Amino acid sequence: MTFKLAKADLTHLDALMIAQSKIYQNSPWDKYAFKQELLNTHRRLYLALFDQRELIGYIGIKFTPAFREAHITNVGIIPDYQNQHLGQYLIHLVCDYAKQLRLDKVSLEVRVDNQKAQYIYQKMGFEKVRIRKNYYYFEKIDGVTMVKPL
Repeated sequence: MTFKLAKADLTHLDALMIAQSKIYQNSPWDKYAFKQELLNTHRRLYLALFDQRELIGYIGIKFTPAFREAHITNVGIIPDYQNQHLGQYLIHLVCDYAKQLRLDKVSLEVRVDNQKAQYIYQKMGFEKVRIRKNYYYFEKIDGVTMVKPL
């Protein structure tokens, strides 16, 4: 398989929404929220991963230079392509980019009940730093903040 990586923009919005609906049972972000993320190019970067013409995964990152931090806002791979380390590949890319920007750390949130993702993130060097009560508000599920020093 040959994959293509591209900087996501508004032309990818519908494909991002389709991918998100395949990845998550309850799509966490509506179209407006994704659109705002894509428009805020000064502080955010979204990458889209394609197999042929199909968008199969994506990652979003928010940069906060004042805190010397980058925060992964969203990452996902559609089910047919999961368990191939593609999500890890995307995370490595944004971590390397944050390092080039001379940032000190990358953070993310993960559902407290998503043990598989937490395990993968820990293998990648992320450490659990706190629990955020009802972070996933509509589902009333806590989030775990994880941080990777760069």
